[in-house]
Amino acid sequence: MAASDAKGNGTMTHAIGDFVHAYQEEGKIIGVACSSCGYKTATSIQRCPRCGVANLKEVEFPKKGKVLSFSVQNVPSDEFLNDAPYAYVLVELEDGTRVSGWMPEVKKIGDLAIGEPVRWKASYKPGMVFEKEAGGPQ
Repeated sequence: MAASDAKGNGTMTHAIGDFVHAYQEEGKIIGVACSSCGYKTATSIQRCPRCGVANLKEVEFPKKGKVLSFSVQNVPSDEFLNDAPYAYVLVELEDGTRVSGWMPEVKKIGDLAIGEPVRWKASYKPGMVFEKEAGGPQ
């Protein structure tokens, strides 16, 4: 999945579809990490937004984390009409990487708490789906 640019720097050549395939078919959260400054993201990029380097490597992220922020969506986009209401969440994974996703089981503000442990769930649905971690607050 990696190639080199004219200067010999490694660049990520895969598309968003590769990320989606990893979620849906391989049960992985994949992303990239900058070999220069260590910046990590689960979004397909060609250069590091922090330092501008093109030398990126593919990494797999942990599936568990905690909720940093969330918002319950009652009026969603067309893609999520049948799932509303649901929570749009910002999750900090166990390695410190922050990703956004959604939680279809959360229907109102009281159903989720900041700091609550969650885990990524492989799904055919769009986006990154999270669910409450067993043993977390109910």
